[in-house]
Amino acid sequence: MFQTTWASRWDALLSDLETGRVLSDIEAQLDGTEYYPQKERVLRFLSMEAPVAYVIVGMDPYPSFNERDGVPVATGRSFEVSELRGQGWDCRIRQSSLRNILKAIYYNETGTNPPLAVVREQIASGAFPIAPPTDWFDRMEAQGVLFLNSTLTVRPGEPGSHRTLWEPFRALLFPYLEAMDATFMLWGNNAQTEVPPYLSADAKVLTAPHPRMAEFVTQNTFRDAKEIDWLGLAE
Repeated sequence: MFQTTWASRWDALLSDLETGRVLSDIEAQLDGTEYYPQKERVLRFLSMEAPVAYVIVGMDPYPSFNERDGVPVATGRSFEVSELRGQGWDCRIRQSSLRNILKAIYYNETGTNPPLAVVREQIASGAFPIAPPTDWFDRMEAQGVLFLNSTLTVRPGEPGSHRTLWEPFRALLFPYLEAMDATFMLWGNNAQTEVPPYLSADAKVLTAPHPRMAEFVTQNTFRDAKEIDWLGLAE
């Protein structure tokens, strides 16, 4: 399988014979093909040890390659990009979604929505303390925030190319997450259309515009999860 070790909270999911059959079938179909992220990161979410409180759902991994570091842009987490590993928020962020996620957190803390350059200046000066990108994603996960793509692989340069392939696994995974009493953060029409059919009518769902849209900054769902330290300052 893609990954042979996992945190204990995933035991019931992975010990199910149907889950094993589905993952084996997916891996067999991917065998000998090129896809992102790296094989060992496809099921990265299984290493999450904290209780899952929120699931931030992205559609599929970024289908591009990080030439600087020689790895795919996709990291196995939704919205995280490999170029930011070890970098600060002042580095070039190509993805508008991630830029607006940063701005949304700033907006919630300050009540203002300045240009990104101002936010970066505030971070650099220490006026707006926030964990650097790598630490930020790690600390969100430690608090129970799961960044999950609904489709876990993609062919290089072909967005959505493996959507159908992962459908049987979604049908097992999303109900399992709902049974954990997780709240789903669904950003944009695609997530809001694709995910609910796998959930019950009683599932806890928060919606917002897709973070690539400017409206996300002031209509984000972070404010609805007040128990999470969205600055990521606590280690």
